Amino acid sequence: MFAKNHPIAWTFHRNTCRWQSVVPPMPDEEPHEFEVYKEYPDRPAFPLPKVSLPQIPLEQAILGRSSCRDYGFKAMTLDETSAVLRAGYGVKGIKYWEDVGFLARTIPSGGALYPLEIYLIVNRIENIPKGVYHYCIKPALLEQVHDVDISGFYLSQLFIGQPYIADSAAILVACTMMERNMHKYGDRGYRYILFEAGHMFQNMLLTANGLGLGTLNLGGFLDDELTNLLQLDPDKEVPLYAMAIGHPNT
Repeated sequence: MFAKNHPIAWTFHRNTCRWQSVVPPMPDEEPHEFEVYKEYPDRPAFPLPKVSLPQIPLEQAILGRSSCRDYGFKAMTLDETSAVLRAGYGVKGIKYWEDVGFLARTIPSGGALYPLEIYLIVNRIENIPKGVYHYCIKPALLEQVHDVDISGFYLSQLFIGQPYIADSAAILVACTMMERNMHKYGDRGYRYILFEAGHMFQNMLLTANGLGLGTLNLGGFLDDELTNLLQLDPDKEVPLYAMAIGHPNT
C-alpha cells in the first residue's frame, strides 16, 4: 500500500534505508567551506537581550501546549522573542570532541553540523520594523533581510489559505543549508535534517507556552514563493517548516 499509494515517498524512504549487508561508505572527512552559521553583516541588525527561559514545570509546559488560531493585537516583546529563539536553536557554549571545538546548541544535530537557519516574518514585535529577518546565533541578533510590509491576505495564501496566521506577531521559518549536513551523510542526511527541525520547534513550542504565547505549526506553504520572500538561493538553502506565534486573543 505504501509503495502503490505514495510512490515518491516510498522511493525516498527505500533509497535512504541502510542494511547490514549494504552500508555505503562514509565520505572522506575533508575540510569544507560551509559556514558554521549564516550571517548578514551588511544588513541592519537588532540585538536580542540575554534572557532566562520561563521557569514552569515541564508537565505544565507539555500538557498546556495547543494550537492557536486566534491571535490578539498585542506585540511580542524582544525578551519573549529572544527566549523562544534561544530555546530552539541558541548557543549554550563551546564543546570539544577530539580537540575540535564546536558551538553547542540546545538540541541534538547529526554530526553537530546544525544545518538549520531561522527566519522571521515580523508583523508585531516591539522595536522591530515589519519585514523579513534572519536569526544570527552569535551574537544573538535579528538581521533585516528586507523591510517589506506583507499583507495578511498574502500570508494566508502563502501558507495555503490559513487566514488566522495573518494576525500573529511573527512567523518563524526553519530553512536548511542542505550541504552543511549532506556532504557528510548523503541522502540519509535529509532525514536527520527533518528530525532536527522537529527537535527545534518542540523546544520553541514549550517555551512559548511557558511565556503565555500561542503557536501554530505550519507544514503547508508555497515553496517557491516562500523561498523568494526570504531571498534564499534554492540551490543552497530551502524552507522546511514554519510556526506562527503571538499573544492569543483572550
